[in-house]
Amino acid sequence: MWAVAKTAKDGAGALRRANFELRNELTVNIPEGAKKVRVWFALPQDEDAAQKVSGLRIEAPYPHRVERDSEGSKVLYLEAQNPKQKDFKVVTTFNVERSEVRTSVDPAKAKPLTDADRARYAKYCSRTSTSRSMTKSARSPTRLSVTRPTRSSRPGNSTTGC
Repeated sequence: MWAVAKTAKDGAGALRRANFELRNELTVNIPEGAKKVRVWFALPQDEDAAQKVSGLRIEAPYPHRVERDSEGSKVLYLEAQNPKQKDFKVVTTFNVERSEVRTSVDPAKAKPLTDADRARYAKYCSRTSTSRSMTKSARSPTRLSVTRPTRSSRPGNSTTGC
C-alpha cells in the first residue's frame, strides 16, 4: 500500500480515504484560418502524499505530451498543425484516492499574526486585482468551454484568517 500522512498523536484511528473517478473535457474552438493551435491542459497532480492518481487516460485527436509548467505542475501540451475541423475535444479520465490529513497543533506555539507575518504571507491571503480580473474573465464568454469533473476531490473551501 502507499504511505500517507501520519496519524494524529491522539491515535484517533485509521485515516479515512475517499476514491473518485474523474473526467475532464475541454472543447477547443478553432478560429477560421488557424495555421497552428497550441493547448495546455491541467493534469492531475500526484506528488502529494495524501493523493494517489491512477489510470490516467488522455483522448486527443492530435499528438500531445506531458510537460511541467513554470510552477512544476503537470500539464498536457497539444499542438495541431493546419487543423481542418472547427473544434475538437481533449478528454482526460483518471482515478484519485484521497487520504485524510491530520496534524496536531501545539497551542503553546500558536500566536496571532504579526504585521511581518501578514507581509510575508500577503500573496496567499489577499485577492489582488489580477485575481479579480481573472475571475471576471472566467465568467465572460470565451472560445474555450470546460466541463468540470463530475466529482470533486476538494471537500470545501477553507479560510486563512489573514
